[in-house]
Amino acid sequence: MPRASVGVIVRNEKDSIRKLLDALLSQDFKSYEIIVVDGNSTDGTKEILAEYAKRFPKKIKYFVSNLGKSGSDRNLLLSKCSGKYICVIDAGAIPRSNWLSELISEFEKQRRKYPKLVGMGGKTTFVRDTWQKRIIYSFLNTPIGSGGSRQINEAISSFTLTDSFPNCNGIYLASVIKKVKYPERHGAEDFGLNHELIRRGYLLGLSEKAQVEHNYIESFHDFLKKMQSYGEMQVRALRQSRQFRWYVPVVFFYGVYHIIALVLALFGVFFPILLSIYSQLIFFFFFGIIYSVKKRNPVFLLSFLFYPAQYFAYFTGICKELLRCNNKK
Repeated sequence: MPRASVGVIVRNEKDSIRKLLDALLSQDFKSYEIIVVDGNSTDGTKEILAEYAKRFPKKIKYFVSNLGKSGSDRNLLLSKCSGKYICVIDAGAIPRSNWLSELISEFEKQRRKYPKLVGMGGKTTFVRDTWQKRIIYSFLNTPIGSGGSRQINEAISSFTLTDSFPNCNGIYLASVIKKVKYPERHGAEDFGLNHELIRRGYLLGLSEKAQVEHNYIESFHDFLKKMQSYGEMQVRALRQSRQFRWYVPVVFFYGVYHIIALVLALFGVFFPILLSIYSQLIFFFFFGIIYSVKKRNPVFLLSFLFYPAQYFAYFTGICKELLRCNNKK
């Protein structure tokens, strides 16, 4: 039995799956298997997976899922893993050659200190090969941009306990998460699993070790689409398990206020919208100055333009999913 199972769920990842598989096959850790669940890709990803499974039959196994939900695909993945540990990674991420060995050794070290620790995220850095990506990741590295999410954890310098970590880079104790399982939904399923683990009294952590490089966002357009999809995911999480981040109601009321303010402006009542513009200019201007000095990066002076666009994209996703839910009733 392999000591670890590396689990990946994919759908239409033909441009990145070869790089990931090659990096996983080059790990300096030896006792592991690679389990891939494909969500019925239509772009050639399945053919690439079949090719690699044929070339490396003792190392790679892949399965096609028609379940239609990422949470369901992850649970299918759990059922196929045979390792003591289940290590998770995204198709767009490239692990270092010592990723698996560092992830497992650090997890075992921290479990000796925290016996209730059942999951741990590694350090994820992001590809900054375009000016758009450099701007996006700069803003996402701030508390206002991340909304408290640990998706962006580039600044982490030592092990710390946390309430959640993204499944683009992490490890779980297989015996525990196979019992708890992911929520059967599409989106935010890793947050749902982590929330349930914490509720049951287990601990989760984040480490500066076990690094992967993630090509997570391509452009401003891609970023806004992701923000919209995250808004949709959070509504699904709220409906299914009453779980959401503090960021969600803040963004929702931010959007509602501005809709009301714009409607009032159409009827000649300009105070609410002027108050919003004035207060945001002051807040984001001073925020931009502080972070420009702190990070030595003048890009933060654009915060009064960047954050409202991010919030409205997130708000659009929340409203879109709420309307979809009402139409289903």
